[in-house]
Amino acid sequence: MKKTLIITIVTLLIITLFSCNEKNIEKYIYFSAKIENPNSDTLSIKAFYGDTALINFNLKKGILNRDSVLLPMAYYRIDDKTETAVCFLKPGFDLNLSLNTKEFDESISYTGKGSAENNYLAEKYLLKENFGKLNYYGYYAKLGEEPFINLMDSLHNLELNLFNKYANRFDKDFLFIERKNIEVEYLQKYSDFEWMHKSLTDDKEFKVSKNFPNPYDSLNIDDEILLLLPNYINFINSYISKKTFAIYKGKDTLNYNNIFIDIVDTLIKNDKIKQEVASYFAKYIFSEMKEPEYCYNKLKSILTNKNDLQLINETYNKIKRISKGSISPSFQLLDVDSNLVKLEDFRGKIVYIDIWSIWCEPCIKEVPFLEKLEHKFKDKNIAFVSICKEDTRERWRKTVISNELSGIHLFAPNNNISFFKDYLVDGVPRFILIDKEGKIIDSDATRPSNKKTEEILTDLTN
Repeated sequence: MKKTLIITIVTLLIITLFSCNEKNIEKYIYFSAKIENPNSDTLSIKAFYGDTALINFNLKKGILNRDSVLLPMAYYRIDDKTETAVCFLKPGFDLNLSLNTKEFDESISYTGKGSAENNYLAEKYLLKENFGKLNYYGYYAKLGEEPFINLMDSLHNLELNLFNKYANRFDKDFLFIERKNIEVEYLQKYSDFEWMHKSLTDDKEFKVSKNFPNPYDSLNIDDEILLLLPNYINFINSYISKKTFAIYKGKDTLNYNNIFIDIVDTLIKNDKIKQEVASYFAKYIFSEMKEPEYCYNKLKSILTNKNDLQLINETYNKIKRISKGSISPSFQLLDVDSNLVKLEDFRGKIVYIDIWSIWCEPCIKEVPFLEKLEHKFKDKNIAFVSICKEDTRERWRKTVISNELSGIHLFAPNNNISFFKDYLVDGVPRFILIDKEGKIIDSDATRPSNKKTEEILTDLTN
């Protein structure tokens, strides 16, 4: 009897231990790699957006022996400090990566649990790369409505064909998430088409027809699992922007961002999604506001994350420091002849600053209008200063000289210069207007293409 009892207890212990180990195994993602011609001795896993490494693996002669990590299910990027590739990771996956950095994207290959999902993603991004300009907003957003729809449907069908090729081998979660991901990427282009077309073609009267597909027909704004989609928050922001603009419609008595944050607060019922949308607003929209008080108080009532709350407090204080009448932050940058130029060099002149990038199509579209202003005000006491960011000095210098661009052209060596930080510059183009005493007139001035800009400069220089 005792012997039987002992055997039973031991058996139960073994089963319990085995079950616990199985559960623990499912918590981890296992990863190994063989990298030919490694660019560094580190392989990192990063969030889909952002450049901070979540996990750093040490390579020994390009080899990473099987290691375990704790990460939630999501899309990530694998980075070797030179190039990056999208991947999908889920607890329980056991992946082995092989690649040759001399043919980085083309050579990516996975084996093990989760390999079907990640081999598919590698092939998907090669496919999208082969789309070339057809998948570039600067091309497709200039098309007429019908050619745009035909092109989008064709590219979408190619992506779906690839997805279906692998689908029967996918993990059930990835099957659902990636199908939604493809759909949202496709619908986002429909959502953006009208305003992009207006912006890129200067056809301000353009409107899509009544038959144009509604990208939000099947949107469930409170479906929490969709937060796993890399572009879901952007898609929701587009949806809320359209609702906001329907109320705002350029009325001077209304504040667009105040309406936007009110809609976020009342429309979104799922608290996690509301937090994410509000967090996005805090990071990328709040910094652009000239009158931040209402949104600041609203964000404080919505956000619970300490980092987000700290961010809006810091941003609010920075906005106050660049309000109208404050002394402008300064810069010290090199011009095309390598002369050091400071903001203080322009004391006694109105200064109109253009922050731009060579790759930015909206920036390039403003150049002819800026040149026209420079010509019109050439005999006036005004300095037109263009600061290029996010490029190489050589390419920038060649562009300025070969196109004989007028005005004062300066180059920012990186995005971390204090002038950009102080002015909360997140995107381009950005325009800043400063008076003769170095005080801020407008920290987010109207563009050269806006008729009001010429009127403002005329009043300031008369």
